[in-house]
Amino acid sequence: MACNICINTPANCGETALFAASELRDFLGKLNLTCDVTVDFKLDNSMKRDAYTVSGCGAYTITAGAETGMLYGAYGLLNAFGIEFFSPDEFDTLIPREPVAPMAVDLAVTPRFDLRGFFAVEKRDSEAFLLWMARNGLNYWTSESHHPELCRKLGMQLRANSPRGTHHLFEDYLPPARYFA
Repeated sequence: MACNICINTPANCGETALFAASELRDFLGKLNLTCDVTVDFKLDNSMKRDAYTVSGCGAYTITAGAETGMLYGAYGLLNAFGIEFFSPDEFDTLIPREPVAPMAVDLAVTPRFDLRGFFAVEKRDSEAFLLWMARNGLNYWTSESHHPELCRKLGMQLRANSPRGTHHLFEDYLPPARYFA
């Protein structure tokens, strides 16, 4: 028996919310669901940007402070269904094979840090790596990116290097002549 998956996004939502809906539809479709699943996305401007709640049983509501929170909430719901993203390699994505019955979910997540991610000196990113980052709640990447459009869609915050290069960032904030002389 095929189960229906219905994902509802807010009117006039942007590419991040639409991508969150697409990710939910794709990954829920890979599960052996035992009944229909409905997910409604809602915005709550009183919440922090990346914060989200997920609640329901079969009919779920993901409420977030911004579209990036919707994306992280989608991944939170997928985690509740047993889907895990261990590395950027598609073979390291765990998708349960046994039948999955929708369960009660009650999550409330507010990241402790506004920036969560990596700073690289050179362009080391791939689309798979950036997706893996978002799927694990990471939102920070160096400004040196091969995929700035994907970073924007995933809600990544790109940060620039120090004017004298990455390795001099420490000296910009704690000048050795002043603090270590």
